[in-house]
Amino acid sequence: MMKQPLVTIVLTTFNRAYLIEETLESIIKQTYTNWKCIIIDDQSEDQTKKVVTQYIAKDSRFQFFEKGSDYVKGLSASRNMGMDLIEATDLIQFFDDDDIMHPQKLEIQVNEFIKNPELDLVVFPTVNFNHGETFTIKTINASSVTSKLIPNIGEDFILVKRIFTAQVPLIKYDYIKDARFDESLFYAEEWALFNRLFFTKRTVAAYVDVPLYFHRKHDLSITANLYGKSKIREISQNKAFYTVYEIVKTSRLFNGSVFCRFITYAINSSDKSLLHQIKNDLKKGLLSHRIKDFLILKSIPLVYLNKKMATKLIHRISRW
Repeated sequence: MMKQPLVTIVLTTFNRAYLIEETLESIIKQTYTNWKCIIIDDQSEDQTKKVVTQYIAKDSRFQFFEKGSDYVKGLSASRNMGMDLIEATDLIQFFDDDDIMHPQKLEIQVNEFIKNPELDLVVFPTVNFNHGETFTIKTINASSVTSKLIPNIGEDFILVKRIFTAQVPLIKYDYIKDARFDESLFYAEEWALFNRLFFTKRTVAAYVDVPLYFHRKHDLSITANLYGKSKIREISQNKAFYTVYEIVKTSRLFNGSVFCRFITYAINSSDKSLLHQIKNDLKKGLLSHRIKDFLILKSIPLVYLNKKMATKLIHRISRW
């Protein structure tokens, strides 16, 4: 990888005139300067376009696009549009219009790619803050930042040992360029995308133990703005788990621990589609161990008598 790789930031927005300025300022203040930012507006009804236009006048690295009829409403389609607009880049960074980048975010993550060209992505811990809360961003001694490789990011991610949102990783473009977010999902879309990548590709990931992104917690998320109090979150999450399960079950990384993640979700979900599919797959030899498959099938009905004890039993059998 070149010494100064180009980073393309795909920033999605919807009705964020009152917040996006903070986000854009945090991007302008990046100590790493070889970046461009593609801003996708999901047909905002406020002054978002006016605010962004002012920043474009100050810095030509910002580009603004309004979503047209070729893409459906929603975050997934906005990110896909941003990816479709990329002509050439080395690294890609997804970001949202209400969060804040540490000024050294790109610098520290790019340094990892320069040190190890084999990397596909670099992650770190996240700091949450409440809307209206003030906090201090401290300068980091970049030369003292240490990193470590993540041996199995797929298993770590799906088992929630290491969870992160799309705003965290800086990603090698060649690794992700052929992937797209599922536009039928309006929640858990990034979770589904990352799992699809981690369980179908050889992934080299690094972790730096410094927080480089600040996530704003508030009740006016893009999903809330677009879909209000509908059941879209529950419906999308159920579909995401089902879709990811269909991919993961054929992966070389699939094992008893990963299976436990899906069976637990299926047992607790009001939508029984995933549970029915798992039962059918067990009958066909999902775990490639006839005794395990048979015992888990026999244990599933016990869930309706004592969910906690039956789940523990299924977990124990799965991990034999």
